[in-house]
Amino acid sequence: VRANQMFGAGDYAAAAEAYTLALAALDDGSAGRPTVAARLLANRAACWLKLRAASDALGDATLAVELDPSYDKAHYRLAHALQGVGRPSEARAAMRKARELVAAGAAVVERAAAVGAPPQEERVALIVEALKPTLAGSEERRALIEELHALLSSVSQTGSAELQGATARAFARAKGPQVLWEIESSMRGNWVMDAKNGTMSKISKIFELPGAVCKAAINFRKLNGSQQAAAMCTPGCTPDDECCWAASPRTIELA
Repeated sequence: VRANQMFGAGDYAAAAEAYTLALAALDDGSAGRPTVAARLLANRAACWLKLRAASDALGDATLAVELDPSYDKAHYRLAHALQGVGRPSEARAAMRKARELVAAGAAVVERAAAVGAPPQEERVALIVEALKPTLAGSEERRALIEELHALLSSVSQTGSAELQGATARAFARAKGPQVLWEIESSMRGNWVMDAKNGTMSKISKIFELPGAVCKAAINFRKLNGSQQAAAMCTPGCTPDDECCWAASPRTIELA
């Protein structure tokens, strides 16, 4: 739990060290050790990814997959680690496997409950964060947008009201609507390729999703200037609440 709190606070190096200590403290004779170890390794891989140590993340994620092949987050971290070390075809295969496991539904939610948060909350924030530095027209951007659309579409269409609300809040806190709008409206860099490779059409489909998940995105797309901040409140929030994105619009660096 302490390691998770450190990660949430952005202290990724300390979180990685805490996960290392937790791994060392595991009982070798415990029947549940592989499952617990896989989760700790996947979490430490997330720390390495945040610290831009893709090789370290690859080692942890690979071992996590070996220990628990059914753990979707392990495959998800493996995909991003493979992308980070320049192995895109393998990254796509790992991401496809992660999506297959996510589609299993109930088992994924049960596993997420064990660490205290729905997997959708963490994944949507990680995807948005990964999108910010991507280059226009890049395969990385296309893959991330496709992944985000698949996740939000699944939650929007089949998720419970509670899950939709949690995912919507995570999406808003991560400034997802703003990031998508800036990608969609920017004409810098190789934006033509974004149009050709399906990135723009996927963003449009995200804005068209029903339910609470994309309410903030839809509002952000419709409004401009000072109205944007007020539009970012997800259902049940006010501009003073943590779940409401009310920061002034900023410009992210897009090539």
